[in-house]
Amino acid sequence: MTDTVEARRTLLGGLHSSALARTYRPGARRVGQLAQHAAQGHRHGLNCATA
Repeated sequence: MTDTVEARRTLLGGLHSSALARTYRPGARRVGQLAQHAAQGHRHGLNCATA
């Protein structure tokens, strides 16, 4: 699991802020929003697994 976190951090850490602000279609979530949503979902899953 730590490998996944580090891989995502490496992938997203290299992006310029303009890349994080891009969307795949008009009105869609930005890349940065999608990354945050995935991280929050992952964290929520971990919290549920330990409860």
